[in-house]
Amino acid sequence: MKWPDEAVSAGHATTAAHPARIAVLDAIRTDRTGPVPVRLLQLSRTDDAFVRREVMDLLSSTGGRHPWPEATEAALARLADPDEEVRRRAAHLVVHAGGSDVALRALRELTEPVVRTALADSLRSSVAHLQDDPLASVRFLARLETLSAAPPQQWPQLDRALLADAREAARHLEGVGRRWGRVLYGLERERHVYAVVARLLEDPATRDIGAGLAREACHDLRAAPVALLPLLVRHCGRGISSAMAKALTTASISEAAMRTHGALIAEVPFT
Repeated sequence: MKWPDEAVSAGHATTAAHPARIAVLDAIRTDRTGPVPVRLLQLSRTDDAFVRREVMDLLSSTGGRHPWPEATEAALARLADPDEEVRRRAAHLVVHAGGSDVALRALRELTEPVVRTALADSLRSSVAHLQDDPLASVRFLARLETLSAAPPQQWPQLDRALLADAREAARHLEGVGRRWGRVLYGLERERHVYAVVARLLEDPATRDIGAGLAREACHDLRAAPVALLPLLVRHCGRGISSAMAKALTTASISEAAMRTHGALIAEVPFT
């Protein structure tokens, strides 16, 4: 049976609405012990890193609610893969196919930061108890999960801890500012969003994180572009990073921000 191999190697099996993807996923949902799932599990060990990435994605896309021991075993084996993206996708599959207990055990036993971060990210609320983890990215995710459900009296302590870990967490965790912004928005902490953005933008080492948080705020909060555009312009410096350019672009889409701060933005050389 050659068609699953061809579908995976061509990328068709992970292309939304492609007939090959529909056929593969239907075959998995119909019978996890059938020839197509068995072949995918075999392909998880192929020499082609692209194929291994695609297989990890496919096995995570089935939407099944029941554990899948064979897929879990394949994912655990790939947590030590030489390809970083394979490791990230395998971590997601461990949570998807093996459940939180298996993933937490792997998180405790492993030391590689990319895998541990990916496991913690996929575990979501199940990592809230790991606020003292030795890896900053895991601590950051744990504290964000805790903050999202914390009473107001706990906010200042968690805010300080998140600020302290943000720079180091960003080494292994993408979208630190965006994630932080979503949690603050969910808590309706608009004033705190602006204060955190200001703190992050002041330090060149965390400026891109602040820009990411500012961009998220401009998506979520109507008043954010007017409040944050002057801060962004003030801290953009001579060389504008990609994160800062995206934040400036998002803020400048606001008609209110441009009416209020149009002269400021006209001075900034960004696309």
